[in-house]
Amino acid sequence: MILNRAYKKPSAGICRTATNIFMNLKRRLEDIVQKIGMSFSYYFFSNKILSYGWGKSLYLFLYSIFKRVFEADELKLMSQNITKGTTVVDIGANVGLLSIYFSRCVGQNGRVIAIEPDPIALDLMRHNVTKKQSSNIHIFPVACGRADGETSFTQNLSNRADNRVVADDVMIPHQKQISVPVRSFSSLAKENESIFQNISFIKMDVQGYEFSVIQGMLPWLQDTAQKPDICIELWPYGLKRANSSIADLLGLLQDCGYDIEEQIKNRLLCNSDKDYYETTVFKSKSTLL
Repeated sequence: MILNRAYKKPSAGICRTATNIFMNLKRRLEDIVQKIGMSFSYYFFSNKILSYGWGKSLYLFLYSIFKRVFEADELKLMSQNITKGTTVVDIGANVGLLSIYFSRCVGQNGRVIAIEPDPIALDLMRHNVTKKQSSNIHIFPVACGRADGETSFTQNLSNRADNRVVADDVMIPHQKQISVPVRSFSSLAKENESIFQNISFIKMDVQGYEFSVIQGMLPWLQDTAQKPDICIELWPYGLKRANSSIADLLGLLQDCGYDIEEQIKNRLLCNSDKDYYETTVFKSKSTLL
C-alpha cells in the first residue's frame, strides 16, 4: 500500500486548480516510482549487495534523488526551522541523508545527533557520512523508546526506509525480525551531556512509534529551559499499529508545553482514519510568546 502525503491548500481560483493538478500528478508519479523502487530494492539491493562499496554508493545515489525530487517541501520546511550553530537531533535517521543535510544547515559550529537502530542502515549511514566528510554528526546505534532495554525490530527488505519497531505483516511482505537496543531519549541525553547540548530542533520519523519516543523524552523536556521545535512525520495508520493515535500524540505534545494550532489539530483529527501522512513542526508555547 502506498501512502499519500497531505499538502497545504493553495489560495482560491485558478492558482488552486493548477496547484491541485500539479500535486495530484506528483503524488501519482511518486506512487509509481515507489512501487517500482520497492520491487527493484528487494531483488537487487540485498544485504550482500549493500555490503559492497559500489552497492552502498548506488543505493544512496538513487535514494538521494528520490528525496530531493519528492520531499523538497519537507526539506524546505525543516531548514526554515533550523538555526546555525545549534544541535539538531535526527531520530530515525535511516541512512543519514537528512542528517547530512542538517549538518550543512547547522554549519561547522553546530552538530547533528543521528539515532538509528538498524544495522544495515547504520552501515550505509557511516559510509555516507565518511564520504561527505560530515564530521559534526554523532551516530547512536539504538532505537528511541519509552525506557531502556531491547526490542524486536522489523527490517523491511522491500523498502529500507520503512523499518519499524512495530511489526506489520500486511504492509511488509518481505521482512526480517532482529533484536535492537532501546534507549529513552532522556537517559541517552544524561549519559552524553556534552553532546546533547543546545538542541534547537528534533526531527522524528519512527513509523508510528512517536508516542513512546516522546514518553521517553519527558524527563529531559521537563529539565530543558528552551524546548526545541519537534518535527514529526505524522502517520495515523502507524500510530494505531503502535497502540496510540493522532489524538494521543497531540495531547501528549500539549502536555509537554507545545502549541497545537486549532486548524492543524482539526485537520489531523478529521484525517485520523485515512491512510496518509504529513510532516508537521510543533513549537513550544514559550517560543511563540
